[in-house]
Amino acid sequence: MTEPPKKRGRPRTLDRNVGLDVAARLFWEHGYEGTSIADLTAAMGVTPPSLYATFGSKEELYRQALDRATERESKARMDALRSDMSAYEALSFYLHDVSPAFAAASHTS
Repeated sequence: MTEPPKKRGRPRTLDRNVGLDVAARLFWEHGYEGTSIADLTAAMGVTPPSLYATFGSKEELYRQALDRATERESKARMDALRSDMSAYEALSFYLHDVSPAFAAASHTS
């Protein structure tokens, strides 16, 4: 049985935003301690050196993934508040939107 030819050239580059989204999902599902570098690189389809070159460390990747996820959630909620809703409707929407998210997050640990 012959081995497949080795790939030549530069390794595939890691799209930072895709990497952050993948990391956020894994950290959400398994927690920081439960997510290994091997899990992250397998899900992203890159090598550990590529991950470290892009993010520096697992801790830094976690921080950036958390920042990105928080930023997205905040933007979506703020966009809703800036709509044509009355103050009562906007506050009601915000509380109904935020409460389940906090409840779900508290039950995943």
